[in-house]
Amino acid sequence: MLARRLVEAEELERHRIAGELHDRVGQTLSAININLDIALGLLPPDNVEVRMRIADSLALVEGTLQAIEHLMAELRPPLLDEYGLGAALGFLAKGFSARTGVACAVEDPHEVGRSLPRDAAVALFRIAQEALANVFKHAAARHARIRLEAAPGGVRVEIADDGSGFDRRERLAQHHRWGMTTMQERAAAVGGRIEVESAPGAGTLVRAWVPLAGPAQGGSA
Repeated sequence: MLARRLVEAEELERHRIAGELHDRVGQTLSAININLDIALGLLPPDNVEVRMRIADSLALVEGTLQAIEHLMAELRPPLLDEYGLGAALGFLAKGFSARTGVACAVEDPHEVGRSLPRDAAVALFRIAQEALANVFKHAAARHARIRLEAAPGGVRVEIADDGSGFDRRERLAQHHRWGMTTMQERAAAVGGRIEVESAPGAGTLVRAWVPLAGPAQGGSA
């Protein structure tokens, strides 16, 4: 299935870039951070202007390191392999809230995210990631919620917000803007589907379902 192979290739590239960021950029910045800290310690206390500039540079390096860590987490979701989808979604929600100020809760009452096949877990994580990006960009929401639960034949994740919502009939021709294509492709690659419920002033609900067995194997389209 072409869509599945494209998604797998994208994930491999994400992992490669995350590794490069860690091994090259991250380690280089860490070395710069250490050198600046040493230089700051060698300066006499009365060299105020230079000390201030080095301190400012240290803050810039630290901020850049944090930004790289955030980018690596988006490229290669931490916790997913070791602790499962529920933990990875919790990490995603916490970072989203910290960056945007939108309160985001995660519900996985039966811990279905612990034992999912990797393909299904990655697909649902990426769908939730895209849905939260849309919440921030378009919804003007104060609260969001991610719920993970078992569903007939598979598993379902719901991403809801209390934002402005939209008229689906008017937005149908603009679905690229709302990231729907990306989410639909992610779901389709593992044999799943996406549903969206929204209305002006009533928030938005994105519901993604993926089968536990994965898509049927066969043709290349």
